[in-house]
Amino acid sequence: MAVMRRERIFIAKELFVLVVKYSAKNQKFTIEFPAAVAEAMHVTVARGSSEKEARDYFNKICKEYETEKTKHRKVIAYKIDINAHICEDEGDEYRVIFDRKDIHFSDCDSALGMGYEVLQESTIKDNVSYRRLSGSRFDLKSDWTVIDWTEERELFFKKTIGSLENLIMMIDDYFKNKEKLIEKIDQKSPLIQIGYKKE
Repeated sequence: MAVMRRERIFIAKELFVLVVKYSAKNQKFTIEFPAAVAEAMHVTVARGSSEKEARDYFNKICKEYETEKTKHRKVIAYKIDINAHICEDEGDEYRVIFDRKDIHFSDCDSALGMGYEVLQESTIKDNVSYRRLSGSRFDLKSDWTVIDWTEERELFFKKTIGSLENLIMMIDDYFKNKEKLIEKIDQKSPLIQIGYKKE
């Protein structure tokens, strides 16, 4: 068999050398599968009456191999951005108990941003990629945290962000209405009643 061409290709993120051969006797083109593909897919050679026919079959088997080698899992990716400088009164001094500034373009003393995405994680060897369930690619930055998806976890994030949005609308409703805010203050009634103590 005569070697028609050699080329370097990647299959499932691994580099292989593809060799196209032609047999004048049989008038067939052949491409041998790499050992890893041949063992997994139980086929050793792609044959065809033309190079295109052999390549089409070769590519079809390699695509099926890549699909089998790819591990998938449904995940939740979330991030939280905080601006806050919180001190605790200790008589004549203040002790800093929390100090963080993630939102650098904000001049506010306190700011909070939170978001989450339900994604499909795909792993081939050490290469990890993410897509939204709609199919669009998602560029996951290092400041996002990834956890396994469950219905309860997705509902938790949905409810948490819903609560924050309601809080934002309530605060906006009071602070844009001076009379309403003054009435609230004079009633000595707290605007937000949330208690939290760090463990």
